[in-house]
Amino acid sequence: MGETITPPVRVGDLVLIISGSGETMPSVMTADIARDMKVKVIAVVGEEKSSLARKADLAIVLSAHCKDEQKPRLAPLGTLFEASAWILLDGIVAELMDLKGESEEKMKKRHATLQ
Repeated sequence: MGETITPPVRVGDLVLIISGSGETMPSVMTADIARDMKVKVIAVVGEEKSSLARKADLAIVLSAHCKDEQKPRLAPLGTLFEASAWILLDGIVAELMDLKGESEEKMKKRHATLQ
């Protein structure tokens, strides 16, 4: 949603929103817009009781916390949540590829040519 290079969202689509806090304004607003458009919202969040988690049809909560004294050394600026989300979503993509009979070669043909 909101990208000039992606197709418009339609009824029956699914919007995936990722936010560690689940409170960032763009994430919460995107969920509101998606719900107004009657599309399903899946949220990957770090906080179960967040606004985004409450607005989502399905919230996947990643408890990617470490002890406060370890944060600067092990996970500065929330990187533990981001890494956990990345691993989760890579696993989901691999499973979907298997279920749909997709190959990496077919996916590359639909991938952006300018990066």
